[in-house]
Amino acid sequence: MLFYTGQKQIILIEEEDRMYELRRLRAQKRINDEVREEEQAEFKKADEEIAHLKTLLKPKKKKLPKGYVE
Repeated sequence: MLFYTGQKQIILIEEEDRMYELRRLRAQKRINDEVREEEQAEFKKADEEIAHLKTLLKPKKKKLPKGYVE
């Protein structure tokens, strides 16, 4: 089946369907990219928090008075 667009070009219905499918895929990719960026930000924040907590768990060396050797 054929139809005319505003530019008077003949396009098959299948081609129009394919165009809409590609647009949908592009929009879905954009959404997925945004979700992936949010996840990466969460992972980075978690890594920073883990590193901070590890520093709190490490025993701190007691400073000895001058002249003393461990």
